[in-house]
Amino acid sequence: MKLLVNTAIGCLVSLMIIVGLGSAAVVLSESQKSTENIEAAARDALENGPLDRKGRRVHWYYQSNFSECQIVSMGLRTSGTALQSAFRAFSIRWKKPGSYCDQLTSYLDGNEQRWRSYFRYWHGSRLVMHPVLSNASYRTLQVICYGLLFVSVVSMLVLTGLSLGVGYALALTASLVVTTDTLLRGFTPTHAVSLSALTVLVGVISWNLGRNSGDLRNAILTCFTAGAVYNYFDFLYNIELLVLLAGVVFWKVSVTKSRELKAGAAGIITCQAAVLAGFVAMWGAKWLLMSVIGTGSATSWFPAANIGTWLAGSNRQYVVLAALAANSHKAMMYGVNLIVLPTALAVGAVAALICWKQERIGLLALLCVALFVPAVIMEGKSTHSIVHAGFTFRVIPMAVMMLAIGAVWAAFSGRRQQEQAPTS
Repeated sequence: MKLLVNTAIGCLVSLMIIVGLGSAAVVLSESQKSTENIEAAARDALENGPLDRKGRRVHWYYQSNFSECQIVSMGLRTSGTALQSAFRAFSIRWKKPGSYCDQLTSYLDGNEQRWRSYFRYWHGSRLVMHPVLSNASYRTLQVICYGLLFVSVVSMLVLTGLSLGVGYALALTASLVVTTDTLLRGFTPTHAVSLSALTVLVGVISWNLGRNSGDLRNAILTCFTAGAVYNYFDFLYNIELLVLLAGVVFWKVSVTKSRELKAGAAGIITCQAAVLAGFVAMWGAKWLLMSVIGTGSATSWFPAANIGTWLAGSNRQYVVLAALAANSHKAMMYGVNLIVLPTALAVGAVAALICWKQERIGLLALLCVALFVPAVIMEGKSTHSIVHAGFTFRVIPMAVMMLAIGAVWAAFSGRRQQEQAPTS
């Protein structure tokens, strides 16, 4: 009981620190931004191409600039003090059938637009986009985001390699780079910032859990903090991916050493639940701050008007596994996956047979536990996952690759143990 209380207190302190630092950062950014320069940068970007209203084609699907124009529009309006403006986070109100970029263009042309407080986005993207656009062009912002993304992926490789081994870290990083659009996201800085945060957090989770193998309290604190930090940089796109990789890391670092399958399954789910708890707790803190500082409304913290958009069964009939199907389809539409994913499945199947013969199939069953919580999250926000499958698909190829890599690792580690075993 004492351990549980101490862990809860640690998580609360961690959340308070993140909220404090994050709030100070976004208020400082808001106080220093130049709405005139952001407007000029946005006008140039829309007129000369880097902020294309139709997005850009990557393999067989488009990368939307929906979120880009949304965050840019937040830089064009200030209301009240820097503190109030930071938490209100006014953006142009989107209306169909047009896009945010269409409405941003219309606003820059002098036409009136409706605005709304979109406080869920008072987070990390603004800390990068608004200061850069206040002093430079949108192309410069893209270059900076490419650099940020590259450094972040390298940091994940290094930190993961220190705890999981160089080979496993290379395989994990290569999987992310090859089977997803991660390194192409410099074209869309909001997603570049989000994925930069995600890759760094995966590295930190790996490094910290590797140094404290078997310490569940440390794992919970680390994963909770990672979830809270990630909510600061991402709305609702890639939380399944972070949850998945946190479970995979726990499996590799801790569970495979003890081989206690029941305890391992509980540990994986606990760590993944801690990531999700941190994400939700930070989200709740945003709503609360918005209510107290942004508008003072007693009910403004609850997004009743659009919560149905994120969750299953909104304006469309809920179909079981429809989100999984949509994300799997998008994953295969990313051209290289037509070859890579079937190959990975075939290699993983062979490795699983080897594990079966070595009586190590329990390790693979345990690894499959890491897929459960991400699948529940995807189903829980099914409508959002379907509508935004172009952003949320990354969890599917990574799940396939992690299963294949885990099977190969388990098979070869078992063979090495057999070769090193003394003979009678």
